Amino acid sequence: MRPLQAGAGLVARAMAAGNVKRIRYWWRHVPLILVALTSACVVGNVGPSRGGRSQGDIQRPELDQVLSESAYEAVEQLRPSWLFYRRTPTLVNANPEPAVYIDQAKLLSLDDLRTIPVQDVELIRFLSARDATTVYGTGHMWGAIVVVSRRPGASPEDLCGW
Repeated sequence: MRPLQAGAGLVARAMAAGNVKRIRYWWRHVPLILVALTSACVVGNVGPSRGGRSQGDIQRPELDQVLSESAYEAVEQLRPSWLFYRRTPTLVNANPEPAVYIDQAKLLSLDDLRTIPVQDVELIRFLSARDATTVYGTGHMWGAIVVVSRRPGASPEDLCGW
């Protein structure tokens, strides 16, 4: 109880000394300061993380262990967040899904991943909206899923251009 009384006494003394305007000024700005501090703490990496093994690239050894027939099923089992990343329609784009590329060629829709046999895939990578825009240009509000096919003698770096 003592600290509360001491704090209340401090406010009372400040008000008595004619500092009412100063106190009101600071109390008016407390919500703004709290919002700024909260926003600063919340800002971080948006979308699927690429740092950890669980959210990184899907490579051939991992694909060999999964029981799926298509690239879509493999992504659905191993990295489901890639398929549902920020899926909110906007006025600009009513089809909220990541773009899909196979060996640098853009496919029409996410469902086209169902036509790609998993045994023909060397690597699957998710690119955030910012990274996809940097690599492929505008129009990637929901990122991109990049598939690198298996080719004898070619490394994934040769095929995807990173």
